[in-house]
Amino acid sequence: MPDGIAVDANVMKKFNQDLLAAEQSLSGILVAQLLQRYGLVVDLTGKVQHEWFSQCPNALFKEWFVQNMKLGLIRMVKPSIPEQHKRELVIGLGFPRRGYDLVYVAVANVTERKYIVTEDLDFFDPTQKGADHETKERIKRERKCAVCAYLRKQMNIVVGTPQQASAELLGLNAVE
Repeated sequence: MPDGIAVDANVMKKFNQDLLAAEQSLSGILVAQLLQRYGLVVDLTGKVQHEWFSQCPNALFKEWFVQNMKLGLIRMVKPSIPEQHKRELVIGLGFPRRGYDLVYVAVANVTERKYIVTEDLDFFDPTQKGADHETKERIKRERKCAVCAYLRKQMNIVVGTPQQASAELLGLNAVE
């Protein structure tokens, strides 16, 4: 079974900003360390790569991507998500049908770690998109929402913010 961590484009965008600015944010440090320790995963269909490139359109990021593919640190996997899970996520829990979010779930589902690093509220509680900033941050911090709970209990997939992933996957306690 392929191993690696699924990292959403919103986190990769912050990593890319670090590449360009030579600064180190929590997201930048996290992606660099996850790459070395676990590797990162993208789908064979190219959707994750497309989203990463649309968020990180510069040549430096593309070169970083190609080099890490060659080194085997970014791995391509065949995404898989059983239809009943897809249906429950989209119809039952309001998870977006369109876009790339389901691809991240399908990619994480075929890895050993089964972990998605993201700041996207859709992975926590898509019904709260209109909530105030404080409520959104609480939802992400507590991870008690329906989508998070479903992914963990039904698919054994953990969703975490960069701060949560740093603590859970790397043993770091940092603040972004």
